[in-house]
Amino acid sequence: MNFPNTNDYTRVTEFKHLTAQKHHKTTIAFEYSELYDKEKNEPYYPIPQEKNNELYLKYKAEVDKLDGKVYFVGRLADYKYYNMDQTIGVALQLFEKKIANQ
Repeated sequence: MNFPNTNDYTRVTEFKHLTAQKHHKTTIAFEYSELYDKEKNEPYYPIPQEKNNELYLKYKAEVDKLDGKVYFVGRLADYKYYNMDQTIGVALQLFEKKIANQ
């Protein structure tokens, strides 16, 4: 759930609801925003610029050398903006593909 104006945190995520898990315990994450300071932190989202796309392609070439031993998913893995539900969907599709190929 997003709380952009009412709390110190901006989002609360209870992960078992993203995957429809049924369990008596849970994991909850609270997200807090902070101002971007290039000396202190990283931008939250990929910034679409040519130099960043070139850097992404270099990292992707290194990942491709791992030959399926490690999988990266999410915003920085694909260098695209995703909502959390989209990230989970991409991860599940990758998992299903891996299982189907075994």
